[in-house]
Amino acid sequence: MSTFISRHDVLSLIAVVPLGLIAARGAASAADADDSDGTKAQFKYQARPGPGGKACAACALFQAPSVCAVVKGEIAPTGSCGSFAAK
Repeated sequence: MSTFISRHDVLSLIAVVPLGLIAARGAASAADADDSDGTKAQFKYQARPGPGGKACAACALFQAPSVCAVVKGEIAPTGSCGSFAAK
C-alpha cells in the first residue's frame, strides 16, 4: 500500500486548517463571554417583574429572602432577569 500524498490532498488540508482555527477561536470567544461571574448587568436583572409577570419569587433559582443562585448581590423578590426558571 502506498503512502503517497497528492498535491490536491495537501492543498485541501491547507484550505481546511484556517476554517478549523476560526471555529476554535469562535468557541473560545463564546466561553469568554460566559455569564459565570453573575453580575446583574450580565443577566439583565431589574427590580421589577419581567414579561408575563415573571418575578424572582416564582423562580427556582431564587432563595428567600433576597438571594439568587446565579445573580450576585441583593435580589428583590419582585425583580426579574433573563435566567428565569419557573419553580
